[in-house]
Amino acid sequence: YGDLGSGFVLKRIAAEPETVEVQGSIQELEKIDAVYTVPINLSGLTKDSNPEVKLQLKEGITASQTSVVVHIYLAVGSAPSGTNR
Repeated sequence: YGDLGSGFVLKRIAAEPETVEVQGSIQELEKIDAVYTVPINLSGLTKDSNPEVKLQLKEGITASQTSVVVHIYLAVGSAPSGTNR
């Protein structure tokens, strides 16, 4: 969430590791198609960043780790017309 620094656009974002192992009841695991992180504040960001970000796990689900490193890559430019980023 938030707006990048003036003159910058989001080029790419990647999590490390790309996958985590989750455990829970079969019923709960069948409901999972992805594991999300807490929102990352991009406000004013003007250079590449690598924050460690906690995972958002539903009740009854555990994971092999509780956070991931998110690689945020920026480029100089402007957002396409009609977008906020």
